[in-house]
Amino acid sequence: MQGTDTRPLHRRITDDLRRRIGAGEYQPGDMLPSEASLRSDYDVTRGTVRQALQTLVGEGLVSVIQGRGYLVREREALIYDLTGSESPDRRSSATHDIWITDVQAQGRTPGMRLDVLRVVPPADVVDCLELAENEVVVLRRRVRLVDDQPYSISSAYWPLSIAAGTPIELPHDMQPGPLAWLTKHGRRQVRVHGKIAGRMPTSEEAETLRLPAGAPVFEHTRTGYDEADVPLRTTVDVLPTDRFVITYDLDV
Repeated sequence: MQGTDTRPLHRRITDDLRRRIGAGEYQPGDMLPSEASLRSDYDVTRGTVRQALQTLVGEGLVSVIQGRGYLVREREALIYDLTGSESPDRRSSATHDIWITDVQAQGRTPGMRLDVLRVVPPADVVDCLELAENEVVVLRRRVRLVDDQPYSISSAYWPLSIAAGTPIELPHDMQPGPLAWLTKHGRRQVRVHGKIAGRMPTSEEAETLRLPAGAPVFEHTRTGYDEADVPLRTTVDVLPTDRFVITYDLDV
């Protein structure tokens, strides 16, 4: 492998195989080429090939089949159900993060990494929350995990006027969640406005979610309002399109 690429050789092989799996060149149920073939194709040592393949195993993309090689795994899409997702009854009665409950109901293993910090939000969030330019907010950012793999990113932006000095600003999961806590303290969400759009991920999102080159994402943005129609928080979920099926029910 020649050229000006500065990535370690094993990383370059991993990224290329991940891209080829994502593009459908290797389908679920297919065997990857043998270690000997990959050594020849990429002109690298056996140890480099094995390191690259073990990374794919760790990401859940392939499995080791004793005596045969590396099998591309089935990756069943996760259901992302919009019905009742903002229901106050559901949020106030939850003993776990709603994400955890939904993932467990689909027979998968959930998890998350949470960061809480103060930031100047993106321009579209500034508009949603009706903030002044350069106004700081509290960001609760979760990398959502499924079967130990990063699956999506959820970023909740809270005005300081609401979140500063409250449990919302503490770096741990809240049960019941922030909206239930707000309701208990006199601020109730009564309306939500949202939108879902397709786009390409940022380089940071692609790295965090281990996305192959060219893989698009859904961006689900929603803002909750109180009884005076004042914005309470804006949440932005980044969902790789090949990992989620969006569903909803409507009464007609």
